[in-house]
Amino acid sequence: MHNKIDEMVLTVPLGNSTTVEIVESQEKVLSVNEVCKIANISRKTLFYYDKIGLLLPKRRIGSQHTKMYDKNAIHKLHQIQMYKNAGLLLREIREILSDSKEHAYKYLQKANVRLTNEQEKIKIQKENLEILLQEIKQGE
Repeated sequence: MHNKIDEMVLTVPLGNSTTVEIVESQEKVLSVNEVCKIANISRKTLFYYDKIGLLLPKRRIGSQHTKMYDKNAIHKLHQIQMYKNAGLLLREIREILSDSKEHAYKYLQKANVRLTNEQEKIKIQKENLEILLQEIKQGE
């Protein structure tokens, strides 16, 4: 990742020959293309996450309001991907990320029940498909 910190040191006179150094650090922000490359997602996906309020850019720059993302957004994007890979829906992920850990646990339990039900449904569909395949094979 490109999470460099650029530092700018300002020397500010306070009078009586006293100066103080102020270290101002500015976190590097990443463009849409950089984020997509790091996270291995499409621009369309990243823009959709912005549209639904799931992952907002840190700021927009320039006359075209180019979206820029910071390291916190990259961390959040990795969380989103982890939840997606676990089978959660985007609306569930949005709720988990915006709620307390206690509520997150409840959403994860609900998602687990939903996926178990889907798994059972697929099992039944597969059994029915195998019956149909056998009937066709026997009719040959």
